[in-house]
Amino acid sequence: MALIKFNCVGIWNLKVPPKVKNLIWRTCRGCLPTRVRLLDKGVVCPTNCVSCDSDHEHLLHVFFDCPFAIQVWNRIGLWGSVQHALSHTASATDAIFSLLENLSVELSQRLSTVMWSLWKHRNIRVWDNVTETSAVVVDRARNMVTDWQLANTLDVRASTPHPQHASDVNTGASTSHQHDRVSWHPPCQVDTNAISTRLSLLTITVQALAFVFVTRKVFLSWPGLSHIRVLFRWMWEKL
Repeated sequence: MALIKFNCVGIWNLKVPPKVKNLIWRTCRGCLPTRVRLLDKGVVCPTNCVSCDSDHEHLLHVFFDCPFAIQVWNRIGLWGSVQHALSHTASATDAIFSLLENLSVELSQRLSTVMWSLWKHRNIRVWDNVTETSAVVVDRARNMVTDWQLANTLDVRASTPHPQHASDVNTGASTSHQHDRVSWHPPCQVDTNAISTRLSLLTITVQALAFVFVTRKVFLSWPGLSHIRVLFRWMWEKL
């Protein structure tokens, strides 16, 4: 159990994208949905390998026994290490653990990304019926490592503070002292007397207009005051 725990920790410490780590972990846990495993789980499907038409597509065959996979490992330069691990282990999981424990960081990157690319090749063949060459599989793995390393380098550069020159430090210090010497001034005070006067004038104007309006309405509607109405109308028109 301790060995399994150590190996799982080694998987998550790989210098590869998270989706590659997830694939390696699922492979070593026996969770990868190969056709043989799907049949064991009750899924009715063919069991042949889509790359070479072998009768049984299981983990060991997909990644290490298939002639197409062997061609990929030869192209990437890891077939010798894979053969050695297979000859000293009893399963694909043990072979993967052995390789990850003995290979360098760079070769572990290469191993895990090629496994991811092989599985992607298998899915493309199953679902899209597209045939890829071993060169395409290898290039996809290499490009993944390159892109991932570049992205991590940019993240490190962005998070690293840039050193300041002596002149910048002095300028910053003097600016800081200038900010320290800035005194506080109270906000400008509002002239309440002027506001009160303007409000009073506005109130008087409104009241006067209301009085004129009411008076006009009364005189214009009151019977028997025709002369006064004519006079008031004349005065109203002159306003």
